[in-house]
Amino acid sequence: QDELVGVEAKADKRTIYSLSAPELQSLPSIGTAKEFDLEGCAALTPDLVIVPAKLKDSIPQMEELGLTVLAVKPEDQDKLYGAIDLLAQATNTVARGEELKSAIEDNLLSLHEAIGDAEAPTVYMAGNSSVLQTAGPAMYQNYMIENAGGLNAAASVEDTYWAEVSYEQVLDWDPDYIILASDADYDVDSVLNDAALADCTAVREGHVYQLPHAIESVDSPVPGSFLGSVYLGSVLHPEQVSEQFYHDCADTFYTTYYGFTPASYE
Repeated sequence: QDELVGVEAKADKRTIYSLSAPELQSLPSIGTAKEFDLEGCAALTPDLVIVPAKLKDSIPQMEELGLTVLAVKPEDQDKLYGAIDLLAQATNTVARGEELKSAIEDNLLSLHEAIGDAEAPTVYMAGNSSVLQTAGPAMYQNYMIENAGGLNAAASVEDTYWAEVSYEQVLDWDPDYIILASDADYDVDSVLNDAALADCTAVREGHVYQLPHAIESVDSPVPGSFLGSVYLGSVLHPEQVSEQFYHDCADTFYTTYYGFTPASYE
């Protein structure tokens, strides 16, 4: 936290900042991926700028202003590890990066071993703004489902971002579970009470859940995203993966890498 000079526009709404390093929320904002403040960023004279790959077309202009830029797009587990390697090298924290990767790998291995050969249910991952948005195989959420011992109901979707689907399509897929995104602006009850989904197996059996959001969005490709897999594993395979296992993983991770112990896990 001592090296940061600017943060994203939504820093004041990110709980993980206030829990780990609240002073970061008062740093200058350089906008979002959609509305990046190029001049504001340059004015901070950073040694390094890290941006999402969707801003790649702006990198030449950044470099003309004398900025050194790295773009990342960690949309699967291997690319997340690659992003950790890249940023660890760029910030001279290679040993810490290796430690972080090992911690993630160890937790995912423990999860896989716990699930074993249990039957994989189908999972429909619903988006932030609507239950009729879903994540296809090109998104990080797909790997989270697979890590948790599930099958993505939307595996046939070709969109590389959130896909818009119909009620008819959801009913045709008939998922065993419906999982709401961490940042969903609707809730589990609204899905359970949606008459158009009444015949869906997940709704009929009450298998509708929202991913944890008390600390950060664990369905985004961030260092702690493996916790989304662990939580989902405890939902899909409660006999193999206990809720306590998820809590223990979260306690160890956030204490080690962010300096706080979670007061809430959901």
